[in-house]
Amino acid sequence: MKSVSWWYSILFLVSGLWAQSVSTHVEPDSGYIGDAFTVTYSITLPDQARIEPPRFEESIPDLRLLSQSSDTRFDEERYTRIFTLQVAAFDTGYQVIPSVPFKIQREGDKSFKTIHSDSMRFRILSALPKVQSPPEVYEPLPVPVFTLRQKIILTLLLILLILAAIGILHRRRTRILEGRNGKTLVAPFNEAEESFQALEEKGYLEKGEWKAFYLELTIILKRYIERTFYLHITDLPTAELLPVLKKEMPDMWTDTMSDLIRYSDLVKFARLESSVEKGRQDLKLAREWCKMVEKSINSLELSGETEKSS
Repeated sequence: MKSVSWWYSILFLVSGLWAQSVSTHVEPDSGYIGDAFTVTYSITLPDQARIEPPRFEESIPDLRLLSQSSDTRFDEERYTRIFTLQVAAFDTGYQVIPSVPFKIQREGDKSFKTIHSDSMRFRILSALPKVQSPPEVYEPLPVPVFTLRQKIILTLLLILLILAAIGILHRRRTRILEGRNGKTLVAPFNEAEESFQALEEKGYLEKGEWKAFYLELTIILKRYIERTFYLHITDLPTAELLPVLKKEMPDMWTDTMSDLIRYSDLVKFARLESSVEKGRQDLKLAREWCKMVEKSINSLELSGETEKSS
């Protein structure tokens, strides 16, 4: 008797686990192509059981799975898993949501038992009712694209546009040719010599305009260095300028020229009072340095040509 009651207990527990069913629902039951339909699967199980849901995108391959979510609700010794899908169909007529397998396993068991949901169907309506006849279609009458007056106006505008483009191109080409013929490229040293001469003729030193004098003097020096050595130093402050010059021109840049740059900064920014004699000495120093650089460059080029010829 004890063995019989024991087997009945096992059978009762197993049946309480496996005799579950999947409650299925689809909403709405009809719609149009591209509409979203809500599919719900609900399964109630004991606390000791767990459920393994299927891959819904593989289980319903004929429908487009838009989204999926799950929820769990507890009630005493049972709990309910609810799976909610959003699907869409792209064919008219009755569409079938096939039976979907769910795997259930009791705590302590190694094997799963599979239960299937019921298949469902919903209807996809066409955009127009079948009883409605399509509207009559007539062959369109030929319509001219432009009237004669519009064609004449468009032709005149096109001619004016072409003439304007030709005139602009001709004017631009003339300016380029005038610029090439009117301005010849001056060598860096010759340009610096002309600038030094023009600075001396302005008479800044005689007028006591020390700041204007040293401002133009440093501009001439920087432009000569930029054009000769292809360095961009115009915007560099003195603290960054001097290390660059010492590095790029170690054999030509001297401490005397560094002192000239520092003294110019004091006059330009600290309002240091200079003198006519000091200004003339600095102008001469700048000129002599440019001449020295020019001679060094010419001698290097001459020696290079001599080596090539030999």
